[in-house]
Amino acid sequence: MPSHTGTAGRAGDTREKGTPTLNSFFSLPGLLIYLATIALVVWGVADAARRPSSVLPSKQKAAWVLGMVVGWLLLGLVGAVVAVVYLMGPRKRLNARTW
Repeated sequence: MPSHTGTAGRAGDTREKGTPTLNSFFSLPGLLIYLATIALVVWGVADAARRPSSVLPSKQKAAWVLGMVVGWLLLGLVGAVVAVVYLMGPRKRLNARTW
């Protein structure tokens, strides 16, 4: 009986040896999306946290930071979306005031 080194030839497996699996196909794009969401959330949290209370009231600051962090912890993409909304909305307006 010949021995098999891969999964090709096992009962129920129709893949040829060397055919990429779904996991190997999506691993790099998934990693890039994961890193991008972390970067957006860290950028948004750092920007909101450094704003003085005179520019961004404490309650609003806490809401933005919590929204980004909790949104990312629960569903990574949600935190990134909150960060993008902050960076494109309030951050833009806050930066426009300083110039």
